[in-house]
Amino acid sequence: MIGRALGFLSFLAVLSMGCGPLAKRPGDAQDKSGHNAGAAPPSARADGPRGARFFQIIPEEAYQVTQGEGEDRVVAGGARLELSAAGEILRSAWARDELGKGEILVGSLALAPRLGGGFLHWTGQRLFRSKAFTGPLEPVSLGFPTEPGATLRGARNGLSTALIFTESAVRELAPGAARTTPASHPAL
Repeated sequence: MIGRALGFLSFLAVLSMGCGPLAKRPGDAQDKSGHNAGAAPPSARADGPRGARFFQIIPEEAYQVTQGEGEDRVVAGGARLELSAAGEILRSAWARDELGKGEILVGSLALAPRLGGGFLHWTGQRLFRSKAFTGPLEPVSLGFPTEPGATLRGARNGLSTALIFTESAVRELAPGAARTTPASHPAL
């Protein structure tokens, strides 16, 4: 897994090397701030965006978190990426230090406003919370010791709590809580 993440990071680094600001063309007028007068922002120009871009080749390689007007959020190769509609990488974050042990993020959930907003992120064995998608990760306790081979499967918004799915049980995370509890509803 770490090899795949390093390969993905290398790919992003190579893509970003050729990306930079647009060169000034002869005849472009400039305003007092040094910007081309009347020019559209780089992302709206006919020649397209100049930032690094994300191309999803295999549908399973990225976990779609949100898809909205002009901005998508995905988790790919352990990286959290905020993308423009054209695939330009607007913001990104990697959580190498917080995760350790070769773990990478495999999924994220945008928490509903009634559940406190922000995001939940998970690896195969650990759960994290952040206020912004690419913001710092705060560990969330699963409330039971994780055994080798135990797997965290995902999370979903519930009516009053976030539901955390593990191999052994469904757990709940109340708004603002730092620890999950057993699911209160039967048959979950």
